[in-house]
Amino acid sequence: MKKGLILLIFNISFLFAFGNTLQDSEMSLFLDTFETQVEIVEPKEATIVQNMKILNIDPALMSEDYSKRIIPFVYETLFTIDKDGNIEKNLVEDYKWITERKLYIKIKNNILFHDNSKLSAKDVKISLEFLKENGVLNRIYSEIRDIKIQSENELIIKIAEEDEIFLNSLTYDISAIVKRDNKGIYGTGKYKVVRSNGKETILNRFENFHGKKAKLEKIIFTWEIDRNQRLIDFFNGSANLVANMEEAEINEGKKLGIISPQDIISPSKVTVTKALIFGKKYNYSLEERRALDIIIPKKAKSFFPESFLEANLSKFKDVNNERELKEFAKKLEKREEIELMVLNTESDIEEAHKIKNSLKKYGIKIKILPHNIESYNKKINSEDYEIAISNMTTENNDLPLLITTILLNDVKNINIYNALIPFFEMLKIENNSKNREKIVDKMTYLIYQNVPYIVLDHYKYYTVTTPNFIGLLDEIRKLNSVKGVISNEI
Repeated sequence: MKKGLILLIFNISFLFAFGNTLQDSEMSLFLDTFETQVEIVEPKEATIVQNMKILNIDPALMSEDYSKRIIPFVYETLFTIDKDGNIEKNLVEDYKWITERKLYIKIKNNILFHDNSKLSAKDVKISLEFLKENGVLNRIYSEIRDIKIQSENELIIKIAEEDEIFLNSLTYDISAIVKRDNKGIYGTGKYKVVRSNGKETILNRFENFHGKKAKLEKIIFTWEIDRNQRLIDFFNGSANLVANMEEAEINEGKKLGIISPQDIISPSKVTVTKALIFGKKYNYSLEERRALDIIIPKKAKSFFPESFLEANLSKFKDVNNERELKEFAKKLEKREEIELMVLNTESDIEEAHKIKNSLKKYGIKIKILPHNIESYNKKINSEDYEIAISNMTTENNDLPLLITTILLNDVKNINIYNALIPFFEMLKIENNSKNREKIVDKMTYLIYQNVPYIVLDHYKYYTVTTPNFIGLLDEIRKLNSVKGVISNEI
């Protein structure tokens, strides 16, 4: 057990025994003295706990951001993009557009996969072709028509038509270059996966990494859905960094003294959209979906977070007139009881009861059906539910990518996606940022009019760690940065 933890337990016992006899000034002096006794050491390994399990270690097949968290540690993309939207070479030594449809790429030399085989142009070709054929977002890469190998390190990618944002798609984490064989999946990053069994995913430092070696020898990713247990894990030292913490958890941890003023709280780059999604157990008409959208109170002001898009057409219009709200509620009169499926977490249960109480005054009954993570995911994947609360997460404010991910993965609405293809085509040839934003705002408006899901709230996650693991947080930030542009969090 760490020295700091032993001291902490001893002094908490001391406080309970003698706290009533100490004056405020004495208590402050005591705490100051205690803080100087905590030894800050450079750790060799760390445990990161998040609120959902890592389901997949293959970037091309990842459909949720909890698994994607390992990508910057394990894998690398051909290109990266900086905070100003500029494309930067990563695994690429040189590139140029030969024509508007042919991209020449030269791969850096002496880059090794985690099985110690050398990265080649052939590996890049195989990885991109797998992404196009089998990736969860293969439609994004469908415009790749052909890939020709020119030499061991050179290749030419031919695309269907001129595309101003094709290089952007090669910066997405799901497009990381991967080697796959019957023994495993290998990346070229600072860490390699040595075990992933659903409960934990273990990464070891890759000693033959082509750049500066990682500081930590081992990183363990684990998960715990219960927010109180995550706080306990942080308190007892079994978790060194806690990800996916909501503001309520932070406040609760501070109130209980589990999170101290010395601990480091970092706002996450993960944005959460809490939403109501529709399953197949009842076929809601567009009129019914719109009625629910109007009468259910929501914190969100627009379909996408305001930090992603300055909404104009897609900004929500509040309906506060009680008579008008009752008229919308009448469109749901034929429903005797609505089944609302939720993940069995405090946050989602609380949200479910808010919805139940808000609809009760209009005579609409809600039956709340809590599920554990396994049964919830099973029903979500099979769409075997009526409506459900879903927490859609994203680490990327690239809205064309976000729209594609939501429609094809989260709500599985291929019809709306197909209807938006002309707008995707317009984005490919439009390089003016203001015009692009107007196009995306129009796309968002059209999505919202069809109510594929009901947005309830947008919010940020937080990460908490102790001073001992400031090095871990720094390394995570660097892994997620481009040429010194530091992101907020993992």
